[in-house]
Amino acid sequence: LKLGTSKKYGEALITLPAGTTKVSYHAVAWKGYPSTLEFSVGGEIIGTQEVAANDGATGSSPYTITVSDSDLYTFILPSALDADTDVTVKTVETGYRAILFGVVAE
Repeated sequence: LKLGTSKKYGEALITLPAGTTKVSYHAVAWKGYPSTLEFSVGGEIIGTQEVAANDGATGSSPYTITVSDSDLYTFILPSALDADTDVTVKTVETGYRAILFGVVAE
């Protein structure tokens, strides 16, 4: 998911299945512009994550991103989800753009 443009923040909706307790994903921010991702459910912020800039995240797709271990993030939920849950992820505060991929709900 590519979030944002050069002039405005972006967001996406991800549905996590019932029973999820942990979410892992890769994320990079635009070249030269670190970003912050914000995760919310029903308007309530449940977490944020600073994301490092990546030299391959520039121009238009296809991107030539070199991914490292530091680009893998994990979010632990306080308890298992009772039902399928929509989570909004958006760029906030710093850089407008980020790329989020390889989302795994466990």
